[in-house]
Amino acid sequence: MISRNDCEQLDAADPLAYFREQFALPAGVIYLDGNSLGALPKRTALRVAQAVQEEWGNGLIRSWNSAGWIDAPQRIGDKIARLVGAAPGEVIVADSTSVNLFKVLSAALHINKNKKVILSEQDNFPTDLYMAQGVIAQLGDKHQLKLQTHTHLLDADGDETDELSEAVQHLKESEAQLIQSEKMSSLGQMVAGVVHEVNTPLAYVKNSLGT
Repeated sequence: MISRNDCEQLDAADPLAYFREQFALPAGVIYLDGNSLGALPKRTALRVAQAVQEEWGNGLIRSWNSAGWIDAPQRIGDKIARLVGAAPGEVIVADSTSVNLFKVLSAALHINKNKKVILSEQDNFPTDLYMAQGVIAQLGDKHQLKLQTHTHLLDADGDETDELSEAVQHLKESEAQLIQSEKMSSLGQMVAGVVHEVNTPLAYVKNSLGT
């Protein structure tokens, strides 16, 4: 049976042990919750203070350019790209997942005005379904949110499934055309401009910690 002494020896030999010193943790606390709210990196407080006091306080609106706020979506996206196997310029950081989902559903229904059904897995994250319901309400309750199990979605037959398959294929073809024509680059510039209008310095700080 492994003993406390064995665990202490393993901890002492752990090549990653020094990382603990990079976080502000109360003495004697073993903190394992990294999903809901991770431990505070010590350098984060300094970075936040710099963004608030220097970039926001002194730089004011100039900091969109001088501090690189306007380029943050692409710059952070390139860092995330390395983690997900994408190339530089293929990932961009924008709004929250919920906000992006609301926007993409709104755009999809606007483009396809004859489509009246949003099809989703019934076990999707609740806020995803709330966004779909919100889109439907905003458009005057003229659409329907249809929930199905994952198995039913894979095995279903009929016109709706055929239309869904056709839509997915059309999306893939459109994406390939966008990449080929380098329109994705233009899209990134457009989103960066939107960020300039809707983001605040505090939101920028939240999205750019660790840059």
